[in-house]
Amino acid sequence: MDKKIELKLNGLVSRIFQHEFDHLQGVLFFERMSRDMFEMVRPQLVEWEEEYLRDNPGNEIERVV
Repeated sequence: MDKKIELKLNGLVSRIFQHEFDHLQGVLFFERMSRDMFEMVRPQLVEWEEEYLRDNPGNEIERVV
C-alpha cells in the first residue's frame, strides 16, 4: 500500500530535501541546470572528472555530456 506524504518546505531546507530526493531518483545536480548555466560550469565538471580518474585508477565514470 502506497502512502502519500506531503511536506511544505521552503528556503535552504527545501533545496536540501530536493537534492537528497534527486539522489534517490538518480538525478544529478547539473541535470537540473539551464543549458547556459551548464555550459558555464562544464569545464569545472570535466576537470573534476579528470581529477577523480587520476586519483582512482581503474574506476570508470559516466561523463557529463
